[in-house]
Amino acid sequence: MRRKHKHKSEHFTLPEIVTPKVKRRIGKTILVLFILFLVIASILFVLGVKVRFILGEELSVNIKQDSSSYLVGSDQAVDLSFSVVNENFFKCNSQCNYELIDLESNKLLFSEDFYLEHNQEYHKSVVVDSKEFGNRLYLYSLNIQCNNIKSLVCLTDELIKHNSALFFVETELTAEEKSLSLDIMEKLETENEKLNSLKSKYSEHQTLLANNFPLGLEMKEEELKLKLINKSFIEIEQHLNQQIGFWQESEFGKFIPTPKLEDSLLSLTTTGKRIRELLSIRNNTIGILNQVANKSGEIKGAYYHSPLIAEEVNKLQQVNDLLISGEQLSDEKINLQVKNSETVIIKLLEDFSLQLDQLTNHYSPIANVFVSKSDCNALNLIKKQIVEENITVNTVNLDAFIDKNCLVDKTNLTLLNVTVAKSNFGFESSMPDFKLAFGKQVKQCCLFDECKSYDSQEERTFTLFIHGHALNKANTPEASMAAFAKLQEELQDNAFVNAAEISFGEIDTNLNNCAFPLTARSTFYYIPHLGFGRYSLTAQKSERIENYALRLREILEEVKKNVPNHKINIVAHSMGGLVVREYLDLFGVNGLDKVVFINSPHHGVTGKVQKFCSLIGASKECEDLSAGSVFLQRINSKQLPLGIDYYNIRSKGCLMETEDGDGVVTLESAYLSGAEDIIINGQCLDSLQSSLHSDILNPELYPEIVNILKGILAD
Repeated sequence: MRRKHKHKSEHFTLPEIVTPKVKRRIGKTILVLFILFLVIASILFVLGVKVRFILGEELSVNIKQDSSSYLVGSDQAVDLSFSVVNENFFKCNSQCNYELIDLESNKLLFSEDFYLEHNQEYHKSVVVDSKEFGNRLYLYSLNIQCNNIKSLVCLTDELIKHNSALFFVETELTAEEKSLSLDIMEKLETENEKLNSLKSKYSEHQTLLANNFPLGLEMKEEELKLKLINKSFIEIEQHLNQQIGFWQESEFGKFIPTPKLEDSLLSLTTTGKRIRELLSIRNNTIGILNQVANKSGEIKGAYYHSPLIAEEVNKLQQVNDLLISGEQLSDEKINLQVKNSETVIIKLLEDFSLQLDQLTNHYSPIANVFVSKSDCNALNLIKKQIVEENITVNTVNLDAFIDKNCLVDKTNLTLLNVTVAKSNFGFESSMPDFKLAFGKQVKQCCLFDECKSYDSQEERTFTLFIHGHALNKANTPEASMAAFAKLQEELQDNAFVNAAEISFGEIDTNLNNCAFPLTARSTFYYIPHLGFGRYSLTAQKSERIENYALRLREILEEVKKNVPNHKINIVAHSMGGLVVREYLDLFGVNGLDKVVFINSPHHGVTGKVQKFCSLIGASKECEDLSAGSVFLQRINSKQLPLGIDYYNIRSKGCLMETEDGDGVVTLESAYLSGAEDIIINGQCLDSLQSSLHSDILNPELYPEIVNILKGILAD
């Protein structure tokens, strides 16, 4: 019985509390909870990633240049090399495109699409053709645009990011160009000598005209020819100066020998010969007058009462007077008239002398009168004796001669008085020599179908774009600066050179050689440290606006040092406008020309924007940006410094609680007294209803921003 009892106690078991059915339910519950956990975690992860895509820096396009500056002969091609590295967020891949533009002609040289995996590097080398001229600086603009590719792990909106860089290619003269330069210089110097020889001859002829005033009709014609020749001198000088300009600018292909130089030489030679011929004619006329005047004694004695002689002498006196007055004077006609009068007078003298001698010799013996010389007195004495002695003789010839020549009242006889002098062919040149000023051959910067010398006196502007507050303090300074990249590209299409980003020790001094408007963007988030001959940069973003103003001063001093020939404009977005205002308050307007504010919170941010800024933004910046802050009260208690122009661009179209604005800054807060006010209408397109604040910088969405800035900066 005991054994049996023991056996029963060994096989005793308790009843089961958890049934298999319950176990199955528990397993299912755990599985559901685990799946729910995974779903919630995935949702939170996706939301977190999406928020980071919205607020973070999902794509940064970085350009590396093997070299940015090249020095080559004008006949050499240039190999331009660069690399593109994208810093993508969360294993994103991206698609990109590059364009290389020759800014001299604004012509697209190369373009290519390429694909980049996460953090992959793309390297490219392109060869640009040689240029026509030496002593030139040519700029090539490299524009890169990329966007992340949307995928299961890359929740991007595929927004396009831009970056750019400049290549500077400076060309030298080739050996052939240097030889051509010397040849052209010698030709220009020879033409200069010919011109001065011509001017000397011209001065000689002009002096002859001046010394022989009044001018005859023929001489006036030659004077007109001289005036035309003098006009050609001006044109020749202008042409030579133009050729000097081409030589200085090394545009040897534009050299043209002076076309009017030989024509002027021929014309001046012919005119000079004619002037001397006319002066010789006039001198001949005056010589004849003097010859006749020298016979005045003979005329007075022998032909005291001759009316024919008196008539011819009177004609000659009129010629003398005409030479003095110059009225309707023709040297050739007068010379002919004088010659005729002289011939008549000489003939009359000869005829009268012969007749007088004949009559005297014939009648003096008849009248028994002795005369010592033959003249009218002798004939009158003979006739008187014949009448008194009643001598019978035929006196017809005697009476006729006396009646014709010896009965004129002596008071009517006018003796010739010559008062005009002969021409003097001597001269002194009064026209100064023309001297070519070769100077030195200048170097030129060639952009937008125009070349300007390095030392051009044209006004130059450098526009610096200053970004605003980085809403996410984790973003890099480059992400803040990138907001202006597309805007700078559009301005470059309007003849503003896009110098991309600038930083300490990295401003290419070639920019100062270009007398064209420049644009560049920079940041106040970097603190520079100079060591081992170069700057190192440290990002420091959680600072007061006053500290950022001090860094802005360092940036501007760097710009002034490297681009000293340019006036500086500032275009500041959002908080950047307050940084600029603080700079102006601390350091004044020295070196600045214009300041443009875009959507700047001059009176602070409020409401959700203020809370959101404090949540994810830099605390010190957000504190200064808050409406009513000590910083804003101080800066708004002062007027803008005088001496420069201010422009304030505001946006509206987004409802911000109860006010209109750009989604971040209300229209009222963006108002600035003392600045020209410009309002742009827009809309917020994002889920947070804040995109207009930054979208205003996108020329694809708001093309008017380009026209507004172009009008302001180019004025």
